[in-house]
Amino acid sequence: MLGVLPGSAYESARIHLQTGDVLLQRLARIVSSHLQQTPSELIDTIYASVIEFQGTSVLADDLTLVVLKVL
Repeated sequence: MLGVLPGSAYESARIHLQTGDVLLQRLARIVSSHLQQTPSELIDTIYASVIEFQGTSVLADDLTLVVLKVL
């Protein structure tokens, strides 16, 4: 786990990874379902998803995202 902070509550789950798996499931799903968007729109979509996912939790760190789309 990255970014563990003392006194914070975390949910836990167990998943089984296979050779070749990449642990970006939620991000990959968002990007693949919004490929038609411009980089700026995609950043907005990903940011909105992060805000929705965090719920009432406060981000304890910055949120930086760079999207490059080759046309």
